[in-house]
Amino acid sequence: MCIESTTSLICGGPFYENTNMKFLSANGCLLMLLLFCCLGCGNADTDSQVLHVLQFELRFQKSFTLDPKTSITLVAGHGEDGTRVQDCKNEVEGDFVVLRDEFLLFKERRPERGLIVAPRLVEGSTNAVAQVFRLRGISLAPSDWIAWRKPDYVESGSANWTFLDQSVPGRSTALPNNCFELRYKIITKPRSRTPR
Repeated sequence: MCIESTTSLICGGPFYENTNMKFLSANGCLLMLLLFCCLGCGNADTDSQVLHVLQFELRFQKSFTLDPKTSITLVAGHGEDGTRVQDCKNEVEGDFVVLRDEFLLFKERRPERGLIVAPRLVEGSTNAVAQVFRLRGISLAPSDWIAWRKPDYVESGSANWTFLDQSVPGRSTALPNNCFELRYKIITKPRSRTPR
């Protein structure tokens, strides 16, 4: 909406006594508004119409006691997204407890992604060891479940911060007997348009 004053027409430039010019200035404002709305609302790119989702399952031995505040984090070039064990859906399947959740995926310049399972850090504790799954070759294309796999390595300290580094002193491929196992698949979901 354009607002007139005695010195200017706020979205149309200088105030003109000529009513044709005021009309053109008002139409110019509407045209600009329409252009901005069209650029922001519609995109013919089908990739922008769907969300790419990593659905994952983590399992561990039923006999293992797990802190409900253990974190599960997806680390990628754009940043990280995380949840806690207590917030995942869980189910007992045979000798295992299976945790289920999902994270959004985004196009990345760097292809490295990792899923990190880290116990809650307790003040004064030095033995917190994160289990790190490198997610190599993930594309945004839908896929079936991969086979269950063990972590690539364990790391003491904050594995989230050091994941993209190639060599870190606290890393080890000596996995604990009660390590987690991971499987995942990629799905797409339609992007919902919620009114603002």
